[in-house]
Amino acid sequence: MTNLKICILLILALTLGACTSTKSTNMLGNYALKLNEDEWNGTWVIENEAYQIKVINPDFGIMQSISIEDGKIKKHRIFATQSGDDKYINLVAPDKRFFFAKFKKEQNSVIVWLPSKEMLKKAIENSEIEGKVDKDDNVLITASGKAFSEFMKTNKNMMMFEYENPGIFKRLVK
Repeated sequence: MTNLKICILLILALTLGACTSTKSTNMLGNYALKLNEDEWNGTWVIENEAYQIKVINPDFGIMQSISIEDGKIKKHRIFATQSGDDKYINLVAPDKRFFFAKFKKEQNSVIVWLPSKEMLKKAIENSEIEGKVDKDDNVLITASGKAFSEFMKTNKNMMMFEYENPGIFKRLVK
């Protein structure tokens, strides 16, 4: 299984601990994305993995992902947010920090782009955004949610997401 697949699967449903990570102390996005339950609720698949997605609070962009891993049911909270035209998925990690990704929904598909760890490391090293990189090459953005969202919004030319390698989730139609 490739690192990209592992990370994408983890963004939506797993603990995200299997690959070097890019996290934030705050959610990315200026406000909650209002969700239409009819467009999100259902079973979503990527490659051989399936996830049951249920909107928990449509006004606050809160969903729950349910999957089965090693015979055990796994549940995770997903927060959908938005800044301008950009939409983000934020997943609370076990350490209470956030994994994040950019997404675009098209009918019964969701395209997910992981953050570019290299570009975020460069931005941290150049003091463009507050954060740190640990000895294991994990990136942690420590800027406030507002500062983080503004940085991503105003630095689109820096390719902060890995647009060349998206993950595509397909919803099974009822």
